[in-house]
Amino acid sequence: MVVGYSSRRGYRLQQLFKALLDACPEDRRWIYAGLKNFSHLDFIPAETQNKPVFRATRRLAKILNATKH
Repeated sequence: MVVGYSSRRGYRLQQLFKALLDACPEDRRWIYAGLKNFSHLDFIPAETQNKPVFRATRRLAKILNATKH
């Protein structure tokens, strides 16, 4: 299975993580299952998160997600 994703925008990370867990041997899933509560922002350096373009992209994503619900 191929899952297209964007760590910068947080796009489809949940689907990617589920696919990784599904592909993992059952005796190893517990290792990755412990990461369920991570945020994609945990893996983006602070200096990148502080850039105006990154903050603007996050605001736009929140606006777009709010209109979907």
